[in-house]
Amino acid sequence: MSIVLFWPPMNYEKGLEYDIPSLSMASLSKTLEENNFEVYIFDANFHFKSEEICEKPREILFKCIKIIEEINPEILGIGSWTLSMPFIADFLIKFKERNPEIQIILGGYNPTFLPGETLEKIPSVDFLVRGEGEYTLLELCKYLNGKSSKKLASIQGISYKNKKSGKIIHNKKRDLCKLDDLPLVDFENYINIEKIRKKIKPILMNSRGCIYSCNFCSIKGIWPYYRFFSSDKTIEQIKRLLDLYDIDRINFVDDNFFINPKRTRKLLENINGSFPDLKVGGDMRVENFSLEFMKKMKNRNMDYFFIGIDSIIPETLIFYGKTLKPLKYIQKVKKIINYIKKSDTHLDMGYILGAPNEIMSSFFETREFFRKIQKFKNIRIIPTIITVYPGTTLWRNYKEGKLKVYYIKNHLEISSFSGPYSEKYSKSISMVPTYYRIKNNVLNKMQLERELYKTVFVVFGDQLKNWNDDFTPILYQN
Repeated sequence: MSIVLFWPPMNYEKGLEYDIPSLSMASLSKTLEENNFEVYIFDANFHFKSEEICEKPREILFKCIKIIEEINPEILGIGSWTLSMPFIADFLIKFKERNPEIQIILGGYNPTFLPGETLEKIPSVDFLVRGEGEYTLLELCKYLNGKSSKKLASIQGISYKNKKSGKIIHNKKRDLCKLDDLPLVDFENYINIEKIRKKIKPILMNSRGCIYSCNFCSIKGIWPYYRFFSSDKTIEQIKRLLDLYDIDRINFVDDNFFINPKRTRKLLENINGSFPDLKVGGDMRVENFSLEFMKKMKNRNMDYFFIGIDSIIPETLIFYGKTLKPLKYIQKVKKIINYIKKSDTHLDMGYILGAPNEIMSSFFETREFFRKIQKFKNIRIIPTIITVYPGTTLWRNYKEGKLKVYYIKNHLEISSFSGPYSEKYSKSISMVPTYYRIKNNVLNKMQLERELYKTVFVVFGDQLKNWNDDFTPILYQN
């Protein structure tokens, strides 16, 4: 049985060259391949330039359909982020009309957190995979292939509509697997691997999950508790990638690569001993930073960090659910900056704007913070605007009426993932949440948009366009 795993177009930033393959698609494909399925990965972002994806969305949609039809699989599995749902909805209407016999399986955030709504809004989907997908997808494909003794009702982690009654059925939730039981990952199942082999920059995860509970994050709904790959498994995995691809670095994209400093230090020692020329990067939380730890990392080929500092406003840190007391948290942020600016390490610093408690002085303080950092060439600020995504505490509070939002069509949008398919579904907060703002406790809509614009302008400068007729700033016109 042949299966196509499809990663939809997400690269809506013109001129941005896509070079990071999908780790989730690779892990799913290897699990299936180990069990004698014929698997192809079609990642649209490696097939089409960002200009094409932005300027010719309808054409790209039909090109995606044609590429999959040429492979002619029995099963089409689709991975998704929330912001890819508008494309997927349009794509599947046309795809299922032309290919009614192909089974459609959809996984990702909305299928996990809003399975009933997803099946209602996208009736072309046959099955949803909720949560961690490797073994759920494998069992479902075995069932569809007729090579499983299991009944559909016993396959944990799936949702679907009963074909006779139309009733939506949610099977029992699946327990998380042991990570070392998963196969080694590579990207050889990409349908255009020979064209992109020298271009791709693989990423890895040494763990899944997070122990923290930030209200804007949904990762605990996918992975409720923290698990590690063993050091031996990670070393073996890195060797596989180095043997296959022309790379000199690996970035670990764990939610927190440094959650256990002692373990991370030992792992980096092993990596350095096995691959002395390999550069390494990883994600860190402010809470885990220490000067002692960073000095020890200096000789471990660790030259890149991403740290989501999220805010320097005390009230906002409390709102986000940070575990450290605000003043201690902000002191740590300053220590991080002081350390990085004197080193040859590169830091990407995530910052979230638009919490409901932020006022004029909050934005002014944030802008001054950005301006001071701008002069350091090895520190890059990555601002985002707080968004109510399904599966987050913010989402639950919104659904319970504890958090107010409003729709704003012409708005400052600094995500490059909303794309040209969003407009049609813009009235659905679950599919296009970037069209919605959390209502500010003090500032009105116009004031909030102005302050967001002025603050983002410090980072992006002349990339921003001028005000439109409604005095609403626009970065990307969706």
